[in-house]
Amino acid sequence: MEASKTSAVSESLIEQLDRAWDILMESVEGFSEEEWRSGPDYQLVPARLVHHVIETAEFHTRPSAEEFVWGDCFGEELETVDPVALANRGETLEYMKLVRRQVKSWIKKLGDEGLKSPDPSFICPGTYHLDRALYLLRHIQHHVGELSAELKRRGHSRPTWK
Repeated sequence: MEASKTSAVSESLIEQLDRAWDILMESVEGFSEEEWRSGPDYQLVPARLVHHVIETAEFHTRPSAEEFVWGDCFGEELETVDPVALANRGETLEYMKLVRRQVKSWIKKLGDEGLKSPDPSFICPGTYHLDRALYLLRHIQHHVGELSAELKRRGHSRPTWK
């Protein structure tokens, strides 16, 4: 798809995603390095949740699902790796910054016209690129909610809503 001029919709979407990424980053910083790789169960290990968010964002900015290799993001399959083998908070934040720029670039490239165009490679048939971008925003926010609850459960401040 050719690069399109960004305007109201794409700029608003970029702004909302930036806010979600900021809250996610603040969530990462809320856990100690020891807590980062532990949780009451498999699903609530902060490192696993955040790595999942980053990997999913990377997946959704690809032109096609076929070219993406799950588990390649951090060199580990998130579903099976021992949490102690997951990247530390600093490495995770650095990779998150890279993927965040990738998401922003993808939306800018699409622009408003591209966001309104059909997206045959998204997980739901009959959708548009905007659906994929909004799904990504909702996905980040969903896991930020889980991380926020986990921070509170562990006696820490929750991230600031932006």
